[in-house]
Amino acid sequence: MFFVASAPLCGRHINLYPKSLPEASFAALCPNQAAFVDSIGSGCESICYLGENVREKLIFCSFEKNSRILRRFCTGFVVEGHEPDFDHWQKKMGNKSLVGARATIMLDIFKSKYLADLKSLN
Repeated sequence: MFFVASAPLCGRHINLYPKSLPEASFAALCPNQAAFVDSIGSGCESICYLGENVREKLIFCSFEKNSRILRRFCTGFVVEGHEPDFDHWQKKMGNKSLVGARATIMLDIFKSKYLADLKSLN
């Protein structure tokens, strides 16, 4: 599981939601580029906010013995399912798809922060 966070330019609303099935919906395309499949059944706030301000954050969590959090700060764009490039990006992702896929979110990672050993915070 991973989380995606985005926000509009104005207002105090922050959109943070979990994405399940990373093996079916997420791909690291190179060290500083990633993509995930966005599907129906969730709101389209990320799609809307990326169109407005291009900011997105990926958050990966591990809750095992040595728990960790990895945050990836990104800029991105949306390739919707009806656009000609959609199949191209799906192929670059290894043809990952989810039932009801409506878009591919393409992300350029410009900063990463890693927090290890969360037990030490208690």
